Amino acid sequence: MQNALVKKVLPHVLALLFFMAVAALFCLPAIQGNELDQHDNVSWKGMAQNSFEYKEAKGHFPLWNPNLFSGMPNYQVAMEGKSILPNMTNIFMLGLPKPMNFFFLACVCFYLLALLLGAAPLVATLVATGYAF
Repeated sequence: MQNALVKKVLPHVLALLFFMAVAALFCLPAIQGNELDQHDNVSWKGMAQNSFEYKEAKGHFPLWNPNLFSGMPNYQVAMEGKSILPNMTNIFMLGLPKPMNFFFLACVCFYLLALLLGAAPLVATLVATGYAF
């Protein structure tokens, strides 16, 4: 009975370990601290500076930012709100470092999809790895 359970679970455990190893190898430069400079993420703080100054003075973010693209809604730049999404993200990412967690999650989700569509565990592992790349 227990031997049959091991035979059923072992391919899935091996697939998860394989995904973890491939994600670690693929994301090794980023884990070591090498990152590309992302202009939008760097310049965002400057674009939202006016909104942060307004919030400091008035206590809330403005609804409109006149300094971006001749004016645009401020909720697209800087906003506050309550959401459970950050907590859910932490659960799904399993405490892995940032670039590795997305790669691993892509592998796992596509692996589950392939299994649900009737693929064998080995085929599902290969397809999921290809999808993540």
